[in-house]
Amino acid sequence: MMTNTLAPDQTAKFEARLERLRRAQSRVNLRLNLWAAREDRYALGRLLVAVGIVTVLVGFYKKLDASQVFLGWICFFAAFFAMSFVHRKLKRVRSRLEGLTGVLSAEMMRLQRDWFELRKNRQSFSDEVWRTAGQSEAEHPYRSDFDLAGLPALWLDTCTLEEGSGKLAEEMLSRGRAPLSEEDLQLRARRTDELAAQSKALRRWESYRFGGWASDLHKVREENLSDDNSPAAADAAEVANSSLRPETQRLFLEAVLFVLVIVQLVIWTRMFLPGLIAFMESADTARLSEPMSVFVPVLLVSALIWEMWRRKVVLISGALGLRELKVLNALEDVQKCVAGVHKKSLIPVTAGRRFRFLRLTFELAEVRRNPIVWILLNVLVPYDAVSFAVTLMAHRTIDGRFQDWWKDVVDFDFHAALARVQLENPEFTRAQTNAQDIRATAMAHPLLPANSRVGNEVHLDNQQRCMLLTGSNMAGKSTLLRAVGMNALLAQMGSVVCARSFALPRVEILCAIQVSDSLESGASYFYAEVRRLVSVLDRLRQPSGDSAKLFLIDEIFRGTNNRERFLGSWQVISALLNTGAFGVLTTHDLALTRLENEVEGVRNFHLRETVGSQGQLEFDYLLRSGPCPTTNALIIMQQAGLPVALDFKPAAPQGELHHV
Repeated sequence: MMTNTLAPDQTAKFEARLERLRRAQSRVNLRLNLWAAREDRYALGRLLVAVGIVTVLVGFYKKLDASQVFLGWICFFAAFFAMSFVHRKLKRVRSRLEGLTGVLSAEMMRLQRDWFELRKNRQSFSDEVWRTAGQSEAEHPYRSDFDLAGLPALWLDTCTLEEGSGKLAEEMLSRGRAPLSEEDLQLRARRTDELAAQSKALRRWESYRFGGWASDLHKVREENLSDDNSPAAADAAEVANSSLRPETQRLFLEAVLFVLVIVQLVIWTRMFLPGLIAFMESADTARLSEPMSVFVPVLLVSALIWEMWRRKVVLISGALGLRELKVLNALEDVQKCVAGVHKKSLIPVTAGRRFRFLRLTFELAEVRRNPIVWILLNVLVPYDAVSFAVTLMAHRTIDGRFQDWWKDVVDFDFHAALARVQLENPEFTRAQTNAQDIRATAMAHPLLPANSRVGNEVHLDNQQRCMLLTGSNMAGKSTLLRAVGMNALLAQMGSVVCARSFALPRVEILCAIQVSDSLESGASYFYAEVRRLVSVLDRLRQPSGDSAKLFLIDEIFRGTNNRERFLGSWQVISALLNTGAFGVLTTHDLALTRLENEVEGVRNFHLRETVGSQGQLEFDYLLRSGPCPTTNALIIMQQAGLPVALDFKPAAPQGELHHV
């Protein structure tokens, strides 16, 4: 059996990549410290300016008439908003640099497979998505066997949005059972390749996972979904109890709003504007009291109707809440980093830009959250009337298109995660998914660090349909078994795989690797294993269209005695192969290697160890033909401190042990 390892200089390449990341992070940290100091100085200056203006206005209050004081406060607010705008830009740059620092740290963690640090930096919403994914299905064919919610999720899930993590989890749970068509795989591969070429844009998008942005986004979503007293929940209850459809209610509110917009404009131009001019000329506050007594109630009623309309829009289409606006802002920021001719097609902002004006008007309406500023703006201009009218007209132009755009956003987030795998693992390759058999060279488990993984050749075809893998403890049998399954799953998701080359047909993956007993159900380990094998065999016997089937079984019948394990394995493996499936099985029982001569399609392979000069066990993790010629259980027992002698021979009365 030919064996393959990864490139001889893999350690040097690994260290070089790690060093490049460290240097990049050092440069970013230096810039971050400079911008942080600049922002702190500006914040202090802004505070001093504000205090100075207020001090002047208060100090000269008695020497100024009402109109001068009024103009002074107008200047104060104008200066305050101008400085706030500049301050926000400084904070945005600082936040971007903080996010980039987080991205580079996460890249180094993933490169080193530093699972402890990756767990510490994992987003809470991502953890919840993966914890609940697939739980409704009691007997998933590989979820627990590959521990998808554990290390694979830590490594793969670089999604910025909760929905992106959900789509990634859904794909991993489904593509081992329902592979994508060849056409869909090619489309996904093309999209992923294009994104992988945009490393700066990918880092910018992932940077939004760090800091407060993603957490704030998740909080907004949770508030909208879980608060029974929220406006959305109240509207949902109202709709359920109403004879009018939600769309009809929204149209009615729009009609009322248009009427109120006209009323506001009439009151402001016919009453408020003349009163304001008279006040500026005479400084007589009585000139404003009468129009204010009419104008303010109209403002309050309009604001109430506006809020009801906005909630109806969110309820009907899920569109243009604060969360979606933040995402659109982020995507526009990411698009600035895209180079080349694909700038418009890679990042889903073209359709989102239909909402640009509507987004602005929604944000302008949020000024009502500050009552003082809101009243002041409406005193100076018919602010609410204009913003309401523009928003209503803008919403008319994009009504019904939001969901399609949001689906594109989630798809982008998912493809960005696959592109990150490709970008961060240049030694991985794209699998061929239309082959007749399974052939892999230099295949290794993708969760092992690049500087320590060892690749092997795996070949399954009509003559060699089952690899029976024996080997010493800790030699890597289970890891190789999972490597075959994980790479097959990645290939059928459209991701790159950890191999020099990998060809396979579309396969359904069925596993019996992670089996455990159940105190709750009263099932022993052996019975749980039997039930899992029954499930695998039942599924193998069902028609699967144009897909082949791949079974992966670890330590078959380990929970019973040697004799019955041999007899049961012979018959079960024969039944498995009679279905036409491919498979890999592992066992410690060397007696099972006789099946190569008894069952057509079974071939023996092994992984073994050597004993070093100091008595230590050494593993090369290389796959070899034939049964395993070595054992190491007694050595491991002895080295662990158990009272075990390597040359121990039982006494004569116990001689029957030799015949077991």
